Amino acid sequence: MTPRIFQLMQENLTPSLAWTTIVFPGMYISTLVEHYAIRERIGAGFKVRHDLEDFGKHSLEVSSFMADTTFLSDSVLRQRGNTSKEDGGPSNTQRFNSYAISLEGSNFYSLTNNIVEGLSYRIGHAVQAAAEKSPRDEIRYSVSVGYKHIFTRDLTARLMTEHMAINNLNGETSHDRSYNNLALRFNYKNWFAGAAYTLIDNEADEEEENHDGHVFETSAGYNFPFGLSVEVGYKRSDEENEEKELLGSLLKYSYSF
Repeated sequence: MTPRIFQLMQENLTPSLAWTTIVFPGMYISTLVEHYAIRERIGAGFKVRHDLEDFGKHSLEVSSFMADTTFLSDSVLRQRGNTSKEDGGPSNTQRFNSYAISLEGSNFYSLTNNIVEGLSYRIGHAVQAAAEKSPRDEIRYSVSVGYKHIFTRDLTARLMTEHMAINNLNGETSHDRSYNNLALRFNYKNWFAGAAYTLIDNEADEEEENHDGHVFETSAGYNFPFGLSVEVGYKRSDEENEEKELLGSLLKYSYSF
């Protein structure tokens, strides 16, 4: 059995609760996941990894944080200015009284069940403390499950689902929201294609904020052997009583040195 690995984290961090934009496939779902990611925080935490052999590899991550109100909170491009305590918002307390906890696992093994080997999971909980203009603690719970299936050496598929429940969204007393994501992606040699759907469930006293949202996207692309990736995609969304359609392309290039 592999010994536990203990890792410390500090300074500017992104508290891990659900799966990140890197994990979820698709051109546009990554921007949607950004809507509920916890960003621009200062804090400290630790991660413990443990290998349970046939029962998978697991990691527990715990962090305590607050909103970043240092000079690093400014944006060079947008010049929005530094964030201050008076700006309010969840966890903007200048104290480490907000926290996030998550547990994830993968790499299971079974001689009789191939499905088990492709499973992965992540569960999380976070509390962002009440602050000015945010009278209530924002409380989050998330459950994520993924499955990877290998059809052949060249063809694989990955199915991912995630539920993120947010009570007292942005510290508001009467607004709860949940994000429900479902994504599927196929990879064949250097080709890839997939689709994703998100249901945004709102429960709010104000009628304008009580509208449920729906987002569908599909995309396909090709990874060239020299580091270039080309992808085209389509997105249709109904958010905040506004319907939109979007067609776009994405070029990415990576170079190892």
